[in-house]
Amino acid sequence: QAVQLLGLETIRSVVAMSSFLCEFEDTPGLASVLDKLGQRSMEIATLAAEIIVNEGGSDEQRSYALSAGLLSHVGSLLLLANFPESFQAICAICDDDGASIVDAERTVLKETHAAIGAYLLSLWGFPDPVVEAVLYHHRPSAEQSISFGPTSAVHVAQALAKIPPNEPNADAIIASNLDMKHLAVLGKVERLPQWRKLSIQLFEKRERI
Repeated sequence: QAVQLLGLETIRSVVAMSSFLCEFEDTPGLASVLDKLGQRSMEIATLAAEIIVNEGGSDEQRSYALSAGLLSHVGSLLLLANFPESFQAICAICDDDGASIVDAERTVLKETHAAIGAYLLSLWGFPDPVVEAVLYHHRPSAEQSISFGPTSAVHVAQALAKIPPNEPNADAIIASNLDMKHLAVLGKVERLPQWRKLSIQLFEKRERI
């Protein structure tokens, strides 16, 4: 019943993410970080799926977006588990200099959590749309897609999901965290207010639970 309701790829993604979190849950000092990563991944996945539906995407695209959102930070989990000192250095650069997580990762490791996660998912046999969405979710223009799909949806979701409803500078923050050129090429810039509403609705729904 779960497979029929959610789709096989979504179930695979939930199992993969849960397995990762369980693997490290007893590691001292990681509990709070793992909790935040797990929660953020779920928020991105839920919003990305809603955006795809809102844009008239297929059930398959919705499944891919949900899977990619859930697994968008699997590379961060690998870094945290295997290179904790580097991970802390990356966080410090973000906090002290205001750098983006991607720029901080390139400074410290010469690679990003997106690339690491995508490589792992490709080894695990996940479908190309899921792997590509994880790989390009911070820089969708690099995918050179001419249509709005899972990669675009996850990119938008990861930017919107972290902004609370009452943020006074929401518009400026959104613009600075999104690949506006990519959205312009796809003719989707005017859809941002609607996606923001979806994000707020999901935020308020979580608060009521």
